[in-house]
Amino acid sequence: MPKHPPAPIHIRTDTQEQRSGIPALLAAMPQVHIEVTPLRVSHSQMRPESIRGALTYITAILRVPILPSSGPADSAHLVYMAAKQCQIGFATYGPAAGRRRASLSEQQMQIVLSLPGVGRATARAVCARFRNLHELLNADAATLATVPGVSPARAAALEELLHAALPSSEAGSAGEA
Repeated sequence: MPKHPPAPIHIRTDTQEQRSGIPALLAAMPQVHIEVTPLRVSHSQMRPESIRGALTYITAILRVPILPSSGPADSAHLVYMAAKQCQIGFATYGPAAGRRRASLSEQQMQIVLSLPGVGRATARAVCARFRNLHELLNADAATLATVPGVSPARAAALEELLHAALPSSEAGSAGEA
C-alpha cells in the first residue's frame, strides 16, 4: 500500500512577528507553509471579547499558564503543534484507531483527564480518592481539595463545572451565533 506524503501545515503569521524570528523558524519545519500577512482579530469566527474572556478564565481562574515559551524556537514549536492539531488532528488518550475498544477503566480515565487542569498525576490521585465517577461528580469543593494536586481554587472551579446544569438543546442552539 503506497504511503501518502505528509499533509502540509498552513500557518498564517502577522507581519509584526517577522522581527521575532518565529516565521523563519516555522518555515524551516517540514511540510510547513507560511503566509506572512497583517492579521486582524476580525479573521477569527469568535468575537474578540470571547477570546479575551476565555484566556482570562484559563489563566486567572484555572491558573493554567497559556502557552509558556522560553524563546522564539519554543514559540515556533508551540505554534506548529497548535496548527498541526487544528489541521490534521491529534492523538487522544486511549486505544488507537483500529485497536480494541477502550476498557471501562480507560474510558473513566479519559473522562477524568478531560476535566480542566487535571493531568495524568492528578487524574491518578482523583481515581485513588473516589470509588467511581458518580462519587466524583457529586463531590463538593472541600472534598475535591483533599485530592493531592487540586488547589482550593481549582476545587471550587471543578465543583462549579461538575454541579452546573447541563445545557439543553434549546439553550445550546440559541447561544450559538
